[in-house]
Amino acid sequence: MIRGQLITVDDTATTILQRGGEVLFVPNDQVRSKTLCPEPIRTGKSRITVRGWAIDESALEWVAPTRQVTDVDPRCLGRPLRPR
Repeated sequence: MIRGQLITVDDTATTILQRGGEVLFVPNDQVRSKTLCPEPIRTGKSRITVRGWAIDESALEWVAPTRQVTDVDPRCLGRPLRPR
C-alpha cells in the first residue's frame, strides 16, 4: 500500500508525493485500487470570530462549508481492508 498526496494521473502513470517528500511514479497497470481520503482535521482553531465566523477559516469555507465525513475508508487510516 502506498499512501501520499496525489499529484497527477496520466495515461501511463500515477504520480504520488509521500510524506517525506519522495515522489513516486507508479505505472497505471500496477495500480489495483485508489481511495481518496478527506483532509485531516485541523487542530488548534482560534476562538476569535468576526460576525460569527472563525478568523482562521477562508472565505470559501464560510460561504460553502464542507459536509462532515462520518464513515472514513479504513485505508485512509492506514489499515488494510478485510478480505470479503
